[in-house]
Amino acid sequence: MDHAKLFGRRLKILRKARNLNQAELAENVGIETKYLSNIETGRRSPSFDRDRPTALVRHVAGMLLPGAPGNQD
Repeated sequence: MDHAKLFGRRLKILRKARNLNQAELAENVGIETKYLSNIETGRRSPSFDRDRPTALVRHVAGMLLPGAPGNQD
């Protein structure tokens, strides 16, 4: 499985674990719902630029890491 599909599957699992629909997560990170859908299905992948992480990547990190910005736990 390629990295885009793996990331997308894990993102979908995290989104659902937080009881968010695609529209809610997309709005939270400032992207289009269709783009998020394409990420979750592996058709697109977010930019993983080391110097400027995308809002989506920061949001996912917040869901995974206790105490990280964006983590409500």
